[in-house]
Amino acid sequence: METTGLDGDSEIVEITIIDLDENPLFETLIKPVSLIPEEAPPSTESQTKWLKMLQAHR
Repeated sequence: METTGLDGDSEIVEITIIDLDENPLFETLIKPVSLIPEEAPPSTESQTKWLKMLQAHR
């Protein structure tokens, strides 16, 4: 699970379910309600592309 930060206003932006061998079984990105702060950089390349696309459509 990835979030926009660690405080009480943080939002979940990605959920991944993996098996015991760490193979992804399910992965989804979630559009946050608020803008993602600069100090919370995306952790994966696909998430970076997705978040840039979302922010461009605001």
